[in-house]
Parts: sequence; C-alpha cells; structure tokens
Amino acid sequence: MRILLIISLVLPHLGLAAQTQRSLAYHATPSDVAPAIAHTSTAETTYRAPVFEAGAAALREQLLAGLIYPERARANALEGTVRVAFRVRTDGTVDAVRVLHSAHPLLDAEAVRVTKALRGWRPAVYGNKLLERSVAVDVKFVLP
Repeated sequence: MRILLIISLVLPHLGLAAQTQRSLAYHATPSDVAPAIAHTSTAETTYRAPVFEAGAAALREQLLAGLIYPERARANALEGTVRVAFRVRTDGTVDAVRVLHSAHPLLDAEAVRVTKALRGWRPAVYGNKLLERSVAVDVKFVLP
C-alpha cells in the first residue's frame, strides 16, 4: 500500500492595511518548512505565518505515521485528495479542523482525524504578538 501526501500551506489574508497607515512590502522567504512563507516587515513590525517546527518532511512523516487507509475505501478502490484546513492556536495546538475539498466521506474523515493529531506548530507572529491563523494541508490517498 502506498499513500502519497501533498503538503501545502494556505496563508491567511493578513488585512494589514487596516492595522497600519504605512505601506507594507510582502515577500516570500525561502524555507524548508513550506514552499513560501509570507513574511512582512517594516522597521517596527514583522509578520511570520504559522510553521511546522520540524519542517515539511517531518510534517509528512507525522501525517503518514498516523494515517490509516479506510478499509471500506480500499475495498471500493476510492482515491483522491482531501484538503483540510485548521487553525493553529497561539499555544501551537490545532483546532477547528474542517474539510475544504472533499474526495469521499470515508477519506475526509481519515484526513480530519490524522490532522487533529498534528503536534509541533509554531503560531503566527505579528510584531511581538502571537496570533491564531489558518493553515491548509492536502492529503492525497492513492492505492498501489
């Protein structure tokens, strides 16, 4: 059995224009945690999106370790990609898990279950303030 996971982070809309009178520059910084992490800075403030502390490879490993392909889904040859969104709280825990893109209810339930068990997130930061922000992860189910 082979299960592929595709990890992508969906960065939240920052809405920083309403929070400051200055024009802020947005740019991506290279990181082994995600293809691009939004990083916004001025002389006074910096924004950092939520990141998985151990990196993208460890995130994939943690998801794979907990993932159990549903037996009924396997018997019916169900495959597909489930996009799951969740909130990273200021203490680094995951909550408010929901399916953004469904593959099948059996696959959706497993993707939500394994996502709820994720541990090891660093919350978003704006200036010196910790923020709760949403992240999305794609979980791709593929049979051998």
